[in-house]
Amino acid sequence: MKSIFTTLVLFAVIPLGLTGCFSATVRSSNGWTGEKTPTQTKVAAGVADVATMPVQAPLLVVAGVSEARKRHAKSAREMKLEQIRSDPEYIFREKLHVSSSDSSREAVEYALWDHAIPFTDQQLRRLYKEMGWQRIYVVGNPHCSLEFLQEIWGQISKDPFLSDWQVVEQLTRNPATPIEWLEIMAERQEANHQRSGFARQVVERRKKASQAVETAK
Repeated sequence: MKSIFTTLVLFAVIPLGLTGCFSATVRSSNGWTGEKTPTQTKVAAGVADVATMPVQAPLLVVAGVSEARKRHAKSAREMKLEQIRSDPEYIFREKLHVSSSDSSREAVEYALWDHAIPFTDQQLRRLYKEMGWQRIYVVGNPHCSLEFLQEIWGQISKDPFLSDWQVVEQLTRNPATPIEWLEIMAERQEANHQRSGFARQVVERRKKASQAVETAK
């Protein structure tokens, strides 16, 4: 792939140099003094169009290939995501969560963000154990049991600085996370000036929502 890209770059650069040399030769042979006549302008434009055709073609090919790859990746991701929606066990049968394929990993991530997919606690625990760094997306899924969240909270709450802020952020996004934990996270973030206090924002939203419910009664 690298050799192909290098070749395309050379196709793009060499004609530019030839264009400059050709233009200089034309100006010199015609005794050009710095003033462009209408005829010279048209000739120069025509020369530029012809000379830059080899430049434009490879670049258009590269752009077309890139766009085609994006479409293919999106199509593959959506197909796998539909399979997961039908049956979350599809992830483990096809080993999508440990695959080196971008479309497979993205399909799992999108599935975890889709709260309508009924993951079981066992499935989420397995994903959290086997997914590597992407397991942080498991923490934000509302289908995590409170027991599972307590295990995760037990690990990160021992750190007064909440260094694993990505897990903390996902915990704040999970509606099943107890507000008492959010209060602790907010206090520690404020004490350490971390991440603009996003936990506090969640706490305030939760309180307002709770007050609205009480008022409506």
